[in-house]
Amino acid sequence: MQIIIIGGQAGVGKTTMANMIAKQAFDLGFIPVMSSFAGALKEAAEEAGCAKNDNPSGYRKFCQKLGASKRLEDPNYWVNLFDASIKIIAKEEKIALNDNEKFWERCVIVDDCRYPNEVRYALEKKATTLFLMYGDRNNPNQHKSWVKHESEDLANTICKNPTMFKDAFQYFIKNDGGLKDLEDKVEIGASFWCGVQADPNSS
Repeated sequence: MQIIIIGGQAGVGKTTMANMIAKQAFDLGFIPVMSSFAGALKEAAEEAGCAKNDNPSGYRKFCQKLGASKRLEDPNYWVNLFDASIKIIAKEEKIALNDNEKFWERCVIVDDCRYPNEVRYALEKKATTLFLMYGDRNNPNQHKSWVKHESEDLANTICKNPTMFKDAFQYFIKNDGGLKDLEDKVEIGASFWCGVQADPNSS
């Protein structure tokens, strides 16, 4: 199993990039699996009638409130639920391998690394870590109130001095050249991020 975990400020294009990586991973022979640390939280929001597409404002408020309350009970509450989902994927992968399926290896792509314990989890799992940045493009959300929420603290801090976090994130990618530019960057980087090729620039 390969795991790719993406961090970055809200609205920078993490999910867009994750979808691009999924396409490249498929072309490289993997079974791409889209996942997120907040997966269980998103499901809870939908069950409460706060689906993101139907009620973006209510969805964000619900997730921030429930997310914070569970982290007060246990800082690793959501990480533990995420890890349980990874173990299920690992079992599916093992079954496929034992059944001699031609394509069995999963590439799990996570688009919402927001907290230090999520970074620690990524490092423990030897995941590929990417941090997507606005670069020369202005952050359109910088003046919105929710940008000051704790879920944005890590990304905001990293953006001020990325070099201080090179041990946490292996790759820093600027998303400031349009969709095609990001696609080109993903196409170039995918074989390294998926572990198909060793990156000659990595230490």
